[in-house]
Amino acid sequence: MTVAYLDTHALVWLYADVVERFAAEIQRVIVTHDLLVSPMALLEVQHLCEGVL
Repeated sequence: MTVAYLDTHALVWLYADVVERFAAEIQRVIVTHDLLVSPMALLEVQHLCEGVL
């Protein structure tokens, strides 16, 4: 199993379905690897969402 960790902005871009913002090599990694999200990235997204609400 090959994995790739997503940072916060990558997580947000994937959620927003704007994969075209990634370089071609990163788009390939997204398709070919298992993606992991760190608890810190989830905490950062939560913080961003709380600022919006």
